[in-house]
Amino acid sequence: MDITVKGFFSSVANWFTLMRLILAPVLWILAFKGNFPLVAYGLIAVIVTDILDGQFARLLDQCTKIGERLDSLADHIIMISSVIWLVMARGDIISAKSSVFLPVVIFYLIAILLGLIKLGRFGGAHILEGKLFGLFGYLFLIVSFLGYYFGWIFYAAMASWVLHSGLNILYLYRSDLFDERFHSLIFGLMGVEVKSKLFKFLF
Repeated sequence: MDITVKGFFSSVANWFTLMRLILAPVLWILAFKGNFPLVAYGLIAVIVTDILDGQFARLLDQCTKIGERLDSLADHIIMISSVIWLVMARGDIISAKSSVFLPVVIFYLIAILLGLIKLGRFGGAHILEGKLFGLFGYLFLIVSFLGYYFGWIFYAAMASWVLHSGLNILYLYRSDLFDERFHSLIFGLMGVEVKSKLFKFLF
């Protein structure tokens, strides 16, 4: 594995991850200006780059530990920032749903803290189920920043966030339950080995 600066920047996958990190301060500026529709479109760009970095890493055989850690750092920066942006943009929702929202956020912070204590860094498990759960969270954020609210999306996002945090905590202490290729709890418990090339490329 090439861990030099040149080697790092020669990875296409790492460039997509860096784009996500660069987007974070840009979205903060937009949030402070109150331009939350543009923040919503920025989050769509975040989703696209998040998908592309993983696909290019696998397609070009550029999967590295440093790339994985950088990807996790970008994910957590965007997620924590998004929570703050949500409070700034839709305080009405947070106030009305605080009895649900606050415990979910606290559970997420506990998962982060445990990861920092056990690993000394943000976790980088990239659990398969977590990727699917994350889509609900992004959907809720994007819809909220565009000025809309749907109860079912809110509760789906909160449930997915709890499950994602719970999976990350479980992985910290019982990684043996997850399969090695996709870090999937379901595949690990079932002992399933996925052979589909398309599935391996997508995930």
